[in-house]
Amino acid sequence: MEFKVLWFDDVHHRFEIFKNRAKQQSINITAVTNAMDGLKLLKKPNVDFDAIIIDGLFYTDDGKEGDNVNDDAFGQVAKFLGNLKAQNKIIPWFIYSGEPGFINDDNSFLKLFSKDSYGSKKVYDKNVPTDEALLFNDIKSEINRIPKTQLKIKYSDAFALFNNGHLSQIDADTLSNILIDVELENKINNDFLSLRKLIEGTVDVAHSKGLIPFNINKNNLNASFAFLCNKNTNYELIEPYFHSAVTDLFSLYLKIIQDASHKKVSLELKVEDYISNQANNYLFRSCLYCVLDLLSVFNVLFEKFDNLELPDQKWKELIATNLYQGKIDQDEDNNYFCGDYILSYKYIQQQNLQIGQDILITTEKENTSRTKNRYSKFAVTFKIA
Repeated sequence: MEFKVLWFDDVHHRFEIFKNRAKQQSINITAVTNAMDGLKLLKKPNVDFDAIIIDGLFYTDDGKEGDNVNDDAFGQVAKFLGNLKAQNKIIPWFIYSGEPGFINDDNSFLKLFSKDSYGSKKVYDKNVPTDEALLFNDIKSEINRIPKTQLKIKYSDAFALFNNGHLSQIDADTLSNILIDVELENKINNDFLSLRKLIEGTVDVAHSKGLIPFNINKNNLNASFAFLCNKNTNYELIEPYFHSAVTDLFSLYLKIIQDASHKKVSLELKVEDYISNQANNYLFRSCLYCVLDLLSVFNVLFEKFDNLELPDQKWKELIATNLYQGKIDQDEDNNYFCGDYILSYKYIQQQNLQIGQDILITTEKENTSRTKNRYSKFAVTFKIA
């Protein structure tokens, strides 16, 4: 795991070796010379620092230069971090200074705020080489104590989608907050709408990367998702994006999440009605863990695309034509078929079609299901003859 750290130091440009050694410890440092610039970064909703390093004396704003440093900047940053902590937004912070007044505990701001800082030392001394290694170790140790970080480590495959920049940090925080509710605080969280928005976000990225045909409306989540799962009736993927073991599962949970996110009377599943009568949130939990799996495989897909590991031609269009005419039949395992074609059991039932009816199969796919040894093709679309 990479740790993102913000460093306040007016002369950080003199410490490139320190930054490089930090990077070797998986600590990625963003450095600023003044309090104003650093606090702007901390206030951005899509910036997520794991820890803060603060020098003893540095500039209050970007208009300062030379020796115009003071401890007011330290006080501003320490006070801001204290306010975040009061809001239960914890960012461990560490004092790293070469100023004798800080190291020797002679500064009023240090006396006021150092009890709120983190790590094994009140002040880590720039002039003591062993303090650098101690600081790196303490930074990682304190970050790993935070529940939010522990969840990110536990579900690192899913959070890789955010860490690699495919979805925003705001989305990562949404997922973190849901996991904290469900796993750490045992709250009854049924925020299906947030799960749907995470799925919508991944599908939007797939559209932006050209992984979905242009003429599939990006606002049609069901059609876009059906294509990604190789279930679109007009296209077939040359190389399926996801393993066949999960595509049906993803489609099922999307249907549940979609239903639970709306309040229409005509909803097919009426999930909201169901969960309102439950004393648990098992259904939501199952959807949540399915979404974690979904985020994980989407990250793999996007990384393959970015690394040019997917074929240039990603799909072929299925042209409707009269391929085969025959009668609907049913085998001993209750599978509906027509000649060498397996038919959709669900579609037959929904359309109230009958055994013995003549149908005309117009588009087909290779049958990749468990029945492929018996029926080599799947009838994607067909009509009554």
